[in-house]
Amino acid sequence: MVTAGPSFGATDDGQGPHVAGLQHGMSFTECVTGLGRLPVRGAYYIAAPYKVADQQGAIARVFAIKSAGTPGIAEAS
Repeated sequence: MVTAGPSFGATDDGQGPHVAGLQHGMSFTECVTGLGRLPVRGAYYIAAPYKVADQQGAIARVFAIKSAGTPGIAEAS
């Protein structure tokens, strides 16, 4: 699950959704920006987390790859 935290602000209870999702094998990437610039179809979202010893979470490098000719990021307007 990816959230664009800066665009919708804080939530009252973030722990409940995390616990429910983790029980079903979900991973979370939070506070990603620029998601609205990606095409609805034709892009791959990739998150590459840094390995941090003895931690439950980590910083991640997040990027997207899209097919040539698909409108979105890096296309001339």
